[in-house]
Amino acid sequence: MQLDIDKQRQILGELLFPLIRERAGETIAPKITGMLIDLSVLEVSEILEFLENPQLLDERVSEAEALIREEGN
Repeated sequence: MQLDIDKQRQILGELLFPLIRERAGETIAPKITGMLIDLSVLEVSEILEFLENPQLLDERVSEAEALIREEGN
């Protein structure tokens, strides 16, 4: 069964959000999760790698935090 894009994003977000919240905190975890599940930027397989590779997820969360800080300035 093929899932539509919105359903894929929802499932990926539900899987990633708790992991991102642990790393980035409650305040910006929703924004970072949204950034990382942007299917126009990343393929589903790339996003699934975040679940399998904690170091890769750490790197992406750090990159996203830096972008958010830059936007705030």
